Amino acid sequence: MLYLCFNLYNEAPHIREHFEAAKRAAPHGKIVVVDGAYLNFPHDNPASTDGTVEIAQEFGAIVISCGGRPWPNEEVKRSAYFVGDSGDEYIVIDGDEELFGTVPQEIDPVDANVTLHRSDGHPPYPVFRYHKHLNGLKYHGHHNAIWRDGKHVKRKHCPENYRLAGIHFK
Repeated sequence: MLYLCFNLYNEAPHIREHFEAAKRAAPHGKIVVVDGAYLNFPHDNPASTDGTVEIAQEFGAIVISCGGRPWPNEEVKRSAYFVGDSGDEYIVIDGDEELFGTVPQEIDPVDANVTLHRSDGHPPYPVFRYHKHLNGLKYHGHHNAIWRDGKHVKRKHCPENYRLAGIHFK
């Protein structure tokens, strides 16, 4: 199963179009939303209050909430995406980003760059956001530091010529 993972907090104004873009790029994917604010960035309410969760539910998303308390940190929140089992796949997308192009159903590398673009008009950019679910997959030490089996997985470990969506495999 391919999971399209969104890190959200009060993203209702644009999230519908971002979900639609993700489903066009990967119609075989299932949306996962991890909602809520971080402890270090306090808000009046740690959960989205603008309809973000309801929009996610309209898309049949798996919604993981902060349970009425802020997430302790970004690594814990981002690690909550990994709801699958060994062999499942994840593309991680922030609330202000869009996935575009076509995501193949068969993907060879364990980790790859994904081409995304932001809703603020930023040009498309590759980012290290595709990962297969193998033992111990989690974020640790930094909001973009992926670990698997107790080892830090670095962008340089993924094949240089592999990018998903927007740029086809070469």
